[in-house]
Amino acid sequence: MAEHPLLDSLLEKLLASDDPTERAAIVAESAFDQLPATMALVARRCVVLRWFDATIIAALVDMLPPAERQAVAQATVATLTTLPFVEQLAWGLAYHDQTRAGLLARIQPVLLQQAAALAIPAYRAHTNRTLAEVEALYCVVASGQSSMATQILEDLLEKAARRVDLQTILTLFQTLDQASALSFAAPMPHKAMHYSLRGLARSRLGDFAEAIADFDQAIALKPDNADAYRRRGVARSRLGDFAEAIADFDQAVALEPDDAMSYVGRGAVRSVRGDWAGAIADFDQAIALKPDNAEAYRRRAMARNAQGDRAGAIADYDQAIALKPDYAYAYYNRGVARSDQGDRAGAIADFDQAIALKPDDDVSYVGRGVVRSRLGHFAEAIADFDQAIALKPDDAEAYRRRAMARNAQGDRAGAIADWEHSVILTSHR
Repeated sequence: MAEHPLLDSLLEKLLASDDPTERAAIVAESAFDQLPATMALVARRCVVLRWFDATIIAALVDMLPPAERQAVAQATVATLTTLPFVEQLAWGLAYHDQTRAGLLARIQPVLLQQAAALAIPAYRAHTNRTLAEVEALYCVVASGQSSMATQILEDLLEKAARRVDLQTILTLFQTLDQASALSFAAPMPHKAMHYSLRGLARSRLGDFAEAIADFDQAIALKPDNADAYRRRGVARSRLGDFAEAIADFDQAVALEPDDAMSYVGRGAVRSVRGDWAGAIADFDQAIALKPDNAEAYRRRAMARNAQGDRAGAIADYDQAIALKPDYAYAYYNRGVARSDQGDRAGAIADFDQAIALKPDDDVSYVGRGVVRSRLGHFAEAIADFDQAIALKPDDAEAYRRRAMARNAQGDRAGAIADWEHSVILTSHR
C-alpha cells in the first residue's frame, strides 16, 4: 500500500484533538502549507480580517513590487475560492467562523496585527464605503491603534447619527466589541457618550431592556448625565416601569431644569398613570421653556381632554398643528376630540388628513370608521375597519366596531364572527 505521509500527519493531528474549532484550523493550516510561500503568507494574514477581496489582498502583499501586487492578489483570490472553508459573500470572501476562530488562536499575534495595519488604508479607500469603513475600524482596533480607533469611531458615529441610521450605530459598537475581544487587541473602553448613543439606538429599535443597560453604564460613567436619565426614563416607561421612569425624569429635571423634553417625558408618564393635573403642570413648564414644542401641546391637549376641557384641548391641538403641519398624530387626536364634541364633519376632515400623512396607521381608519358609523354610513365605516384590520390584524377594537356596523346592516353572521374574533384577541392581551 502506498504511503501518504502528509495525509497520515494530518490524520494524526486531527485524532489528537476533540475540539472541532481546532480541527477546522488544522485542516486549514494543512491547506495553506500546500500553497506557494507568498500566497500561504497572505492566506494567514487574511485570517484577522472578517472579509476581504482582491483589493484588500493587494495591500497584504507588501513584500512585492507594487506592479506585481494586483496579479498576485487575483491569483490568491482564485485559489482561496476553491478551499472548502472559504465562503463567497456578495462583497468578498471570508473564512468560515469556526475555521477563523481556530486559526486566530494558532497564528502568531504579531503577524495578525501587521496584517490588520496593512489592510486599514485599503478598506478606507475601498469603493464599497459602507461596509469597508466598518472593517477599517475593526482593523484599527485589532492593530492596537487606540487613538486612531477613537477618531474613526466617533467620525462614523457622527455620520450615522446625522442620517438617523440606527442599525449602523449598533453595527459599529458590535464591530468595536468583536475587535476588542481579540486576544492580541488592546480593548477600547466605551465612553459615556457611546453608551448613551447605543442605548438610544436600541430604544428606538424597541430593545428597551438592553437600552436601559446602556443608560445604566452611561450614568455610572457620568452621574450628571441628564440626557441618559431622560432616555432611560423613556425606556422604562415603555416597559411599564412607571415609578422608576418618574424617578429618572425627576433626576433629569434636577440636573437640567431648563430641558423641556424631560418635562414632556414626565408628563407623558403622569398621563398614563391618570395624574392629569401633574401632567398638565409638566406640559405647561415644557411649553414655557420651549414655546414651539408641538409634542408638549399635543400631550397637554390629551390631558385636558381627559379632564373634560374640550375647548382647551382643541386649542392645544390647533397650536400643535400650526407648529407642525405634518403632525399626523395631532390630527388624529383632534379628530377624536372633535368627534367627542359632536363635530363629526370636522372629525372626519382630521382623520382624512391623518390618513393622508400616515396611511399605514390603523387607528385613524378606526377613528374615521366610528364617526361614519355614527352618521349611519355603515358601508364606508366597514371599509375603514377593513383597512384597519388589513394594517393590523390583531386590532380587537377594529373587529368590535366592524361587528357593530355589520349588525346595523343586518349582517348577523358577519357581526357574530367579528365579535368572537374581538373577544379572542382581547383575551390574549
